[in-house]
Amino acid sequence: MIFDQWKRDNPVNPTWDDKLPACPCSPWATRTFCDASGGFYQVKDEYIPDGWEDDLGCRGFTGMVCNWAQGLRPSTHPGAARCIRSNFTTGQPSQQCCYDSRGNLITTGVGAGSPDRNFPNHQRSDIDPWICAAELDGNPEEIKDGPHMREYLARRPANNSNGCAANSGDKLIPAM
Repeated sequence: MIFDQWKRDNPVNPTWDDKLPACPCSPWATRTFCDASGGFYQVKDEYIPDGWEDDLGCRGFTGMVCNWAQGLRPSTHPGAARCIRSNFTTGQPSQQCCYDSRGNLITTGVGAGSPDRNFPNHQRSDIDPWICAAELDGNPEEIKDGPHMREYLARRPANNSNGCAANSGDKLIPAM
């Protein structure tokens, strides 16, 4: 089975991700301004920290994007409103960090980002095994925290080296 081979080739608690940058707790900057009456107000601005880029493949999807039967997949990070990635070089590992709608790092579960090995390529080494895990755990239209997904996440653990508050992401509203 393909997933079993991938597990053998990818040990739990990988060491290749040790040199990747730590996920920022929030990719938001809070700025304080004075208003005309002498009061203060704060604005949270999205920004991309140096050394990171927007992961546009994940941006704004908080659940199903479409039906797998139509050849399309649900979001690979349900509960995430935004993901960023450490600057990507083809064939080299990169760090992915996903955030909820409040801008807080998702630290656990299927909505969290993961280190991507990108070897020999991202699709084969990172995405296809995730899809296999989702399919093996049941209905691929609802990403579940089943035994195969837990196996995947043990081999591609979310980064929380900065000690951000525990967060499993936005709660999803089931489709009608």
